[in-house]
Amino acid sequence: MKKYKFRFTIYVTLEMLKTFVGLFTIHKLHLVEKREEGEDITTFIFAPRRKFNYQAGQYGVWFIPRFILGKPARLFTIAASPTEDTLQVSTRIRTTDFKKKLNSLPIGTAIYMIGPLGVFTLDKKPSKKVVLLAGGIGITPMRSLARFVHDAKVDTTLTLIYSSSGYYLYQDELKHLIQDSHFVTRDSFAETLEKVIKASDDDTVYYLSGPPAFVVSTEKILETHGVKHSKKDGFLGY
Repeated sequence: MKKYKFRFTIYVTLEMLKTFVGLFTIHKLHLVEKREEGEDITTFIFAPRRKFNYQAGQYGVWFIPRFILGKPARLFTIAASPTEDTLQVSTRIRTTDFKKKLNSLPIGTAIYMIGPLGVFTLDKKPSKKVVLLAGGIGITPMRSLARFVHDAKVDTTLTLIYSSSGYYLYQDELKHLIQDSHFVTRDSFAETLEKVIKASDDDTVYYLSGPPAFVVSTEKILETHGVKHSKKDGFLGY
């Protein structure tokens, strides 16, 4: 027992150290493509000045070299995979000054990111089965994880349950990346999740990402069914 606790402490310390280092690392990127998705979501594609290492599922603090009314920066998930040459961010375009200026940037404009940050990532030795549970725009880190597992040929089987009011970001791509994909309404999400839990073993790891209410309600379902392994995204940006 003592040996286990010692290893756990070292693991947490290393992850905290990586996040701490990320807070002092600034990357310069250039906007190379802008793609309007459904509803009010836009995807921005960036080319880094120098390629850097990050893990699928991580995020960064993004800021624009412009005068911004209100918060000068935003936290966005890196929706791309480390196997890709570019980085991407998908976000809802709201009425904040930051989102307006981001959406109006011409192709070629420089933007900066502090990071990478976060531990919503795959384990070093991933479980044989991983279930991705996403609500709304919380699908962004799932796209990163799914693309990485596919491209890097990670030895794990993915299942996706994506809950939305009607529009599913990355739907066609996710169907290609994850054979067992479920695109459900909010009303049918719980029923679908319960079926997946019953068909999964105790070693399955569940990843949760979405609005706070979605994460809380999903955690309750997992607890009710005795799920032992789960990770949740803080949903600080998007």
